[in-house]
Amino acid sequence: MILLATLLIVSTALAGAFAGILFPQTMLLRGALFGGILGAVLLVLACWSRQRLDAGKGPSLARLIGVAAGGGLVAGLFLLLPAPATSGTAITLHPPVEVGWLATILLAMGYSLAFHLVYALRWRAPLVGRTLPLLLAVVGMVVAAIRHLLVNGFGDPESTLFFALVTGVPFGIAWGTAVAWFDPAFSISRWRRVRKGGVTAKNAESAKRGQGSDESDKSDESDGRRRAVGDTPA
Repeated sequence: MILLATLLIVSTALAGAFAGILFPQTMLLRGALFGGILGAVLLVLACWSRQRLDAGKGPSLARLIGVAAGGGLVAGLFLLLPAPATSGTAITLHPPVEVGWLATILLAMGYSLAFHLVYALRWRAPLVGRTLPLLLAVVGMVVAAIRHLLVNGFGDPESTLFFALVTGVPFGIAWGTAVAWFDPAFSISRWRRVRKGGVTAKNAESAKRGQGSDESDKSDESDGRRRAVGDTPA
């Protein structure tokens, strides 16, 4: 579980960085931070919904929306923080054109909600699980286009399309692939394998303690029998 969780955070952060590779000064660090936080949302959701997952059910929609919105809020707040200059070049977490703190937070929450709602569809439609990276590529393109329009206006549709294709699409594909590979709760079967490993280890320890107790009881019983035989009059 710990290994998968670590791989999920690292891979989703790398997915975010990959999406911003063409804009390293303004989007590389922001993308990595944003992708990693969205990956952490899945871990929080899985831990909070472990009883439903153990029963073979997906997380409730209300819980998913709450966790996704909260994760987007946290991501938006982090995106408002300035980053230190590196190698003489200013690397910032702010958008290339300042849109205000409220717009930044709302955009982050919208991105998180859109991605996690599509992610949740796989519990109701198995085909979604097999095509998640492609679906998230479409969602990422739409959300990136909306973000670009809000930041730069509606006067340059070609620029908006280019930005959406080179940021939203790569992010959706890379993030969706990372989730499909490393999310502990991506499927019920994977969740049961992960949980079975943890339960088996606990059971083995309990059995070991129980075996030691049984051996102690048997030893006490044998000692009791020997004392009884020794006390029997000839």
